[in-house]
Amino acid sequence: MAFIAHGSDLLAAAAAHPKITTAQLQQALDVVANVLAQQKKPFLDDEEERLAMIVLRVSQNPNHATGSISRFLTRPTLFAGLIIQSIRITTKLIIASRRGSA
Repeated sequence: MAFIAHGSDLLAAAAAHPKITTAQLQQALDVVANVLAQQKKPFLDDEEERLAMIVLRVSQNPNHATGSISRFLTRPTLFAGLIIQSIRITTKLIIASRRGSA
């Protein structure tokens, strides 16, 4: 999933640029929400941290629309994606720990 990691790095850098527009910042948040909603497997290479950096950079940019971050964080699809990702990670850890104790 290197494309998610490297794409996130690029998008975070773009979101920090002073000439990025409000609409483009919203598109960056939309990308994060779409990735999380469509993710079927646990992240392997710190992609979630890199995706979070996009949200941080958008929130730090003075061009972002007021309320855009809170609207982003309250999206049902985002919340569902985060829950599914957490369940997958937890399940994987439980299985690994049971194999190690067997």
